[in-house]
Amino acid sequence: MKKVLLGAVAAIAITGAANAQFGTWYTDQGAWAAAVSSIQTENYTNIVSGANNVASSFGGLVTSTSYQTGLMPATVGFTTVDASAPVNFSFTSGNAFAFVGGVSDITFSSVPGNLAVTVSDGGTYTFGSTNPFSFLGYVSNAASLSSVGVTGPLSNYLQFSSFSLGNAAQNPGGGNGGAVPEPGTVVSMGLLGAGVLGLVVRSRRRISN
Repeated sequence: MKKVLLGAVAAIAITGAANAQFGTWYTDQGAWAAAVSSIQTENYTNIVSGANNVASSFGGLVTSTSYQTGLMPATVGFTTVDASAPVNFSFTSGNAFAFVGGVSDITFSSVPGNLAVTVSDGGTYTFGSTNPFSFLGYVSNAASLSSVGVTGPLSNYLQFSSFSLGNAAQNPGGGNGGAVPEPGTVVSMGLLGAGVLGLVVRSRRRISN
């Protein structure tokens, strides 16, 4: 019995170490900004309704969705046209990112919901957003990142007001204030897998001009 318990503890320790190697998540914007340099931000003022992607003028940032009906402007930033449509941020520079976003309903009203976030370095996080203006940041231990994928609740819509890129500061300030530990990869990937398998296309009502 003792050997079994020791084996289980060792397995948990190994899993924790594997998760920690990817980077640090932040839910406090000030703490993330203190740990990052050369920050550049896209505020999404140039969204064309129905477009599947939008390119930014820095870092090779391209924001896109794989669903055919694409993106549309929101009161601030942009939102997906289809319920459950994922959003992907791809870029060519930086090893730190942050976004302000969350979940809205068909009337653009704020609703709570979980966002499953996956990073190209292997990091994963399940983010409990309370409105479309929730902050989430990440600083990777890797030298560079190339993409961030976000999926949300099946019956609601993703909305983002900004996306920022930067690099881990050489001498970051702010300590660990606002930093959150990376959740278990197995649990997070299980939630993400369930979300992907259960995706159902629900057309969002178009708003006529």
